[in-house]
Amino acid sequence: MRIRLVSVVLGLVFAGVVCAEDVNDLKAAPDVLLKSRMDKVMTVLKQKDMDPNVMAASIEKIVMPLFDFEVMAKLAIRDHLKDMSDEQQTRYQTLFVTYLKDSYRSKLMLYSDESVKYKDPVVTNARLVQIPTEFVSKDKIIEVIYYFRKTNNLWKIYNVKIQGIGLIESYKSQFSEVIQKDGIDALLEQLKSPQPKESAQVSPSK
Repeated sequence: MRIRLVSVVLGLVFAGVVCAEDVNDLKAAPDVLLKSRMDKVMTVLKQKDMDPNVMAASIEKIVMPLFDFEVMAKLAIRDHLKDMSDEQQTRYQTLFVTYLKDSYRSKLMLYSDESVKYKDPVVTNARLVQIPTEFVSKDKIIEVIYYFRKTNNLWKIYNVKIQGIGLIESYKSQFSEVIQKDGIDALLEQLKSPQPKESAQVSPSK
């Protein structure tokens, strides 16, 4: 059950935060932005009769404006950027975004009736804010912290921590291991591979 809820949270991390049709809302305070848009997307996710492909495509349009994918991609491979050619960096950027999109597509379909609780924002400085939340199911609570950065007067997410584990830090560790063992091209090939199916990894709910 815990593995399933973490997977759901990861799916919602990339799904439930902003309406692409109203980019001006990105100028709102990050806590207001997060809650209002998460509520709307979770309403969509509760439409069980919606075709999964249609739902995933709709969510993809919703999520793109909020996340700073360029920064996230660079942070995840920062230690190796100097060793990459311009062509490799361009390929990596594209593959990384696609990899994340495929990941949330597979996890969104696990959503059932989880709810979200919002805590007070933690202000690091005028441009950096953390929004702590809790994803609650019948018998589990998963702590999730969204890390926002203000860029060009717009608030965007550049990292997420789930139960204390940073998304970027996790990718950084995984990517470094592949690069150190098999090289940068091996990582690029791995990012091209399809995401594993959750059904093969997740224990049934009890």
